Amino acid sequence: MIEYALLAVLIAMVVAIAAITLGQAISNQFNAVSTCVNNPSSANCTPA
Repeated sequence: MIEYALLAVLIAMVVAIAAITLGQAISNQFNAVSTCVNNPSSANCTPA
């Protein structure tokens, strides 16, 4: 029974780390878009 608890904790840790990493990546993208909206002549504001 303890094995299932350890497995559940491991899965929860992986999900939490993935959520934190993905959240930071999304935040970085929103910050880049915000910069381009506020200053379109910025160096990294080329249309895709």
